[in-house]
Amino acid sequence: MQSLRANQKTIYYSLYLGKTEILDSNGCKTGEKRKTYSKPQSIRIFVSPSKGTAEVEQFGINADYTNVMSTFDANCPIKEDSILWIDQYPFADQSEEELVPYTHTVQRVAPWLNSKLYAIRKVSVSGQVTPGRFGRAVTNMLGEWMTDESHLPVGYII
Repeated sequence: MQSLRANQKTIYYSLYLGKTEILDSNGCKTGEKRKTYSKPQSIRIFVSPSKGTAEVEQFGINADYTNVMSTFDANCPIKEDSILWIDQYPFADQSEEELVPYTHTVQRVAPWLNSKLYAIRKVSVSGQVTPGRFGRAVTNMLGEWMTDESHLPVGYII
């Protein structure tokens, strides 16, 4: 029943690409790294309204998550380190250069034959959205949105 199109909603996700070296204003490495994510993509998927006891057993007793997503697409690209925008458009404007803070993170993935279940957790990322160099949104180590002046690779720095 969860695979019915009427039960699915459109969400946006970004895949984790790795860590990017942070450069200072002189182009020298600072020794710090930031996580880099792909451009947000949309997908239609079932998202549960809230956590329940049935879901707790699927991911373990101490799993820290607020909702469960499920899909019968065994090739769904979302992974454990992906970030999500649920009930929110990920871009601040039509230019698709500025990102708004993401709303959820993927905590666990439970693949099974021809389906996947995802334990997701709601997060609160505060701060004002500003574009980074080449239109990429960035955050500092505290999760505050800021402008990054270093030379960034392709991808979004979160």
